[in-house]
Amino acid sequence: MKYLTFLTALLLSTPIFAQEPPSFFQTQKPVLCAPLNIILGAVTNLGEEPYAYWTDPDNDTVNLMYVGDSGITIVESFANGNACIIGSGKDVEFVNKALTLKGKDVIYNR
Repeated sequence: MKYLTFLTALLLSTPIFAQEPPSFFQTQKPVLCAPLNIILGAVTNLGEEPYAYWTDPDNDTVNLMYVGDSGITIVESFANGNACIIGSGKDVEFVNKALTLKGKDVIYNR
């Protein structure tokens, strides 16, 4: 029993439990980039329509969200006329706001 108590105390005193949570970090993520008109053409060919946009004054960019019956795409556009698809996916669910397109609930329409 003394041995078990010692191992438990040793385990709980390891540096893993004493460390602060990790800080933010950067990672490399592959993204598709092209002139803005080509990116927007590809997104609209998927049947997605503009849903929201926001500006990032710190990076001088405009982010665009396109939503369709089958998915979502987020585009980041730059002042030089280029843009990148920084995220895409399906099974979109908006918190605190129901999303309906063309009269259909696209959140649970799988």
